[in-house]
Amino acid sequence: MPAKQTLYVKCLAMLVALAAHSVRAQDSEETSLGRLVHEICDEEADRYTVTMPDGVALSRVPRSLLRWSKATQGSAFGDTYIWTHQGCAEAIVSIYAVTSKRIFDAEFQSLSDETFTMHRDGIPKWSPAKPGVEFRPIADIRPPTNSATTRLGQMNRIARQFRAEFSPHTAPDEISRLRLLSKPLYRYESTNEKILDGAVYGFVDSTDPELLLVIEARRTDAGSTWVYSPARSRHDQLRLYYRDELVWDVPRLAPPWGNIRNPDRPYFNLQLARLLPPDQWQRIQEAIDR
Repeated sequence: MPAKQTLYVKCLAMLVALAAHSVRAQDSEETSLGRLVHEICDEEADRYTVTMPDGVALSRVPRSLLRWSKATQGSAFGDTYIWTHQGCAEAIVSIYAVTSKRIFDAEFQSLSDETFTMHRDGIPKWSPAKPGVEFRPIADIRPPTNSATTRLGQMNRIARQFRAEFSPHTAPDEISRLRLLSKPLYRYESTNEKILDGAVYGFVDSTDPELLLVIEARRTDAGSTWVYSPARSRHDQLRLYYRDELVWDVPRLAPPWGNIRNPDRPYFNLQLARLLPPDQWQRIQEAIDR
């Protein structure tokens, strides 16, 4: 090999090695920061309790449904949690930090057709005054089967017939496609005699759930049938299509930011930075500054 070509190959190899080292170092730092944020998210989720008007407490699925991150907003890390009643999804919360902007928030969405109150450390923080879901029938599709395994396959196929998109408030004329996660965030067989089966699906930006889709198999006098309801997990304009037909189009809620900080609404954002114990926020700040 000619000397110049040999020198070129060696230089190229050195550049590749340096780039790989830089990427590994960056990944290590982000992984370390991400682990810390996820740990604090779990601690924050333990502070919440949810009760129905009759005093019945909702149950939280003990683990995070999804640990997600998003590089498009700098370094964003979050966890998604769900509360249930009789197995059915009733409330979903994403707790997250956008470390590049020093933001630590919780995003709440009701998945219930009833009212409830969520407390943080015993203090009421969110009490939606109206349902967060509105179920609609799914036409022209095979009814639910008697097999739980087969029904999951049916729900997955139904979910894939939907597509979702959003228009960011920073560029309202743009359209960004959301990706359907390959598996439901949460699947349930309810003790409610009217509900045979159900699942909550997530449409994500990067890995952050932005639009939720609840699919249920319900028992009726005429037999079992499928229904669905969308729900937001983002304050921007969202659209949902079924078999390329627009079936849900909701407007941007914020800015102004006060629109998403009303605890009477089904979708609610709580700023946590001022509520966190000083030592927790200090741990995040120190990790950011390192």
